[in-house]
Amino acid sequence: MKNIILALTVSLFTVMTVGAQNPLVLCQNQVRAQQYEAALATCEEAAKTNALYGRHGRGMAYMGLMQWGNAITEFSAAIAVNGRAAELFIFRGNAYYYKGDYRSAVGDFERAVMLEPRAAAAVAPMIAQAKAMSDITPVPEKISNTTIRASLTASLEANNLVISRSVMALNKEPQTKIEAVEKQAHAKIDEALKINKYNAHAYSIRGSLYKAQNKLDLAIFEYSKAIAIEPKEINHYKYRAEIYAEGKNYPFALADLAKMTEIDPKSNQAYLDRARIYSDQKKDDLAYAELTKVIELAPKDAFGYGMRASHLMRRGDLERAIADLNTQLTLDPKSDFGMSMRCEYYNKKGNYAAALKDCTGAVAKDGFLTADNAMFERVTTYIGLKKYDLALADVVALEKRNMIAADELTVKRGLILKAQGKKADAKAAFEAALKSNPKNENAAKELAAMKP
Repeated sequence: MKNIILALTVSLFTVMTVGAQNPLVLCQNQVRAQQYEAALATCEEAAKTNALYGRHGRGMAYMGLMQWGNAITEFSAAIAVNGRAAELFIFRGNAYYYKGDYRSAVGDFERAVMLEPRAAAAVAPMIAQAKAMSDITPVPEKISNTTIRASLTASLEANNLVISRSVMALNKEPQTKIEAVEKQAHAKIDEALKINKYNAHAYSIRGSLYKAQNKLDLAIFEYSKAIAIEPKEINHYKYRAEIYAEGKNYPFALADLAKMTEIDPKSNQAYLDRARIYSDQKKDDLAYAELTKVIELAPKDAFGYGMRASHLMRRGDLERAIADLNTQLTLDPKSDFGMSMRCEYYNKKGNYAAALKDCTGAVAKDGFLTADNAMFERVTTYIGLKKYDLALADVVALEKRNMIAADELTVKRGLILKAQGKKADAKAAFEAALKSNPKNENAAKELAAMKP
C-alpha cells in the first residue's frame, strides 16, 4: 500500500486568508511541515472553533507519529461532524490498515468510494490489499502437519530458485534466462500458497524475489503478509525495513527495527541497520550511539568495533577510528576487513609502508569483496610509494574481477597518471569516469582541481 503519510498535503484543509497565527492555519501548516508534536496542541485549540478541521488535523498528526489508534479516534470524531467526506474514510482506513484491523480498513475504503465514485480507481488497490491481508488473518490455531510440510517443501524449492536467480544476476547471465528462473520461482510460490495460504515463508520468499526485481511496493506487501502470519519473526521486519530504507521511508523502517529490538533486545542487527539509516540521514551522533550499543551487547566481539571504525572513517574521525581498528585486530588479528580499513587509515596518514602490510594481508585472505576492496585501497598505497606499475597491475586485476565499479577504477587510473605527471591523460581518465557515471564525486573533484 502506498504510504498515505507521504501525501499529507491531501487533506480537507482549505487555503485560508486569515492570519498565520490563527490556530486553524497554524494547525494546517504544522501538519504539512511534519511538525506533528506541535500540531497536536495547535489542532486541539483549533478544534474548539472548528471541530472538523481540528480533529482532522490531529488525526493527520497522529498518522505522522504512527500512532494509529489515536489517529482512528480523531478521524472518527471528524467523521461524526461530517460523515460525507470521503477523504476522512480513506485516512481512517489507512490507520486501520497499519494498525492491523484490515476488515475495518476495507469498510472505510469502500465507504469512501460510495461517497466519491471518482476515487474508485485510486482506492481500488487499497481495497485489494486490505482484503488480501484480511484473508490471511487471523491464522487458524490448527493446520495439519501434512499441509504445512507440503507447502514448505514448495516454498523451499522456490527459495532455491531465488538463490539461483541471484547467482545468475551476479554472473551477468542473459536476462531471458534470469526471467525464466523468476517465472519458475513465482510458480513454486503460488503452489506453496495454494496448499497453505498461511505459509509466511512463501510470502517472504516472494518478497525477496520482488525486491530483486526492484518491485519494492510489491515486496513490502509480501513481507507485510509474512509479518501478519508470524509477528514474532524478526527477519520479516528486517527485510521490510531494508526496503523502506531503500525508498527513504525512514519512519517506517525505524518502526520495523524498533519492533525487532522489542522481540529480541540482544539482536545486534536492528542496531546495525538503524545506524545505517541514521548515517544516510547524516545523523552521525545517533549512528555512533547505535554502533556503540552493538559493542555493548558483545564487547569481546571484534565485529562491532569494525563497524564503528568504518563509520568513524567515513566521517573523518581518524583517531577514534584507529582506536577501534586496533581493538578489532587485537580481538581478531586475521580480520581481513579490519586490515583493509586500517590500510585506508594509514594511507590517509601517509604511512604507506604500514598501509602496504595491511592491504596485502587482506588481499591474501581472498575474502569475497573484502579482497577486492583491499586491492582497490592498495592502489592508493602503491601511488604513495611511487610504485606505479604495481598500482596499475592492481587496477587491471580488479577490472578482470569485475567487482568494483568501472568508473571508480578509471578514476584510479587517472590518479596514477596524475602522480606520474601525465596531466592530459589523467584529465581524460577523469572525464571518462564522469561520463560513465555523472555522479562520481571523485572524478568531479579531480577535474575541478585541475582547472587553471
